[in-house]
Amino acid sequence: MTWVKVGNLHMPNDPAIGATVGVYPITANAAALVSGNTGRWGTVNLNLTDINNGAYILRITPANTTTEGVGPAVASTGPIPARIFRSIDIIIYITQHDITDVNVTVAQMVNGSASRGGPEIRVIVNLMPVWMQSGNHNSRGSTTIDTIVIHHTGIKVTSSAVNTFMSGGTSAHYIIDTQGRIIKMVQDTRRAWHAGSSLWRGTSGINSSSIGIEIVHTGQTDSYPAVQLTSLIALIGRLRVAYDTIETRNIIGHSDIATSNNVLSRKSGDPGTQFNWQQLENNCYGMIPGAATNVAATKYDNYFTTFTGDSLRNDDNDAQHRLGGTVRANYTGNPVTEVQQDLATIGYSVGVANGQYGRRTANAVKMFQQHFFADGRGGQANGRVDNATAIMIKRVLAGVD
Repeated sequence: MTWVKVGNLHMPNDPAIGATVGVYPITANAAALVSGNTGRWGTVNLNLTDINNGAYILRITPANTTTEGVGPAVASTGPIPARIFRSIDIIIYITQHDITDVNVTVAQMVNGSASRGGPEIRVIVNLMPVWMQSGNHNSRGSTTIDTIVIHHTGIKVTSSAVNTFMSGGTSAHYIIDTQGRIIKMVQDTRRAWHAGSSLWRGTSGINSSSIGIEIVHTGQTDSYPAVQLTSLIALIGRLRVAYDTIETRNIIGHSDIATSNNVLSRKSGDPGTQFNWQQLENNCYGMIPGAATNVAATKYDNYFTTFTGDSLRNDDNDAQHRLGGTVRANYTGNPVTEVQQDLATIGYSVGVANGQYGRRTANAVKMFQQHFFADGRGGQANGRVDNATAIMIKRVLAGVD
């Protein structure tokens, strides 16, 4: 008799109960030579006495499984189970009625992992979950889904993020792990707790109208893996097919919307300057800048041609003619007011366009820069409006109008 244990790839000690475990010949469409179902501990005992030496398929079929891409259709109707897993086929080698080696092919790695265990549990299988029901959600009420908010987890370990969203006070609708595999944790129709205090395009409390997507990444110096971006783009595509009320300009980052007392920067760096917004834009998702060649040199009352190399900054004031940190008595333009108006039109929280470049404006500029100067697009995220930032604001404004 040989014991096999089946569990959850991203949550240790979470057994896959009721999974069918069978040993099959390598031959396609062959019947099982022996099979059984996992019990309360996720284990099953297989009798391999009548099986000859050689290579076989160990097939794990969870009690609840799906082959479709993770998105709106998963866990959307009928009785919703606590878990839905991917099925997996594992190559095993049997010698003298015992499993002596296991191998998961590259094609099957998206479905989970397997390893040979010790004297008691001979094979340990960890299935990829596609649905793990978080309790951290509530009703959207009558609010329409019109926004997607992209986050990073701030940590590299998927299981830690999963545990937080299962047992802590936060959640997201979807998590994308380091290999680009997606776990759904809250139904789209429910309000997940991912954005917190937030403001976008004049509307507060963005949780009520948004889908939250967490990517397992620190947001620091490493680029986001291509497989994560590919999965993200595919997921966004499925969401926009299901919810045509999601505007592409409302596909944004947490840093674009997260506020404290209506001031941005509460989630500075989320998803961070390593995130490749341009790849989303190339797929027609997100705020898509217009052409730089269409931005007139006379932008912002000729400020950047009159004072070449200068930048608008904190404590500047149109009415007092204090611009670039210097009083310019002979200049009569209102560039700060126009910057505030443009950022507010795009969606950023700047408050009243009063021509006073205070903390709220500076933070909005910095969050804009973190988004549009991310992943090598040029420019600095320093909260000042230089010529490069001014051009980018006008480009984005043209793209969202």
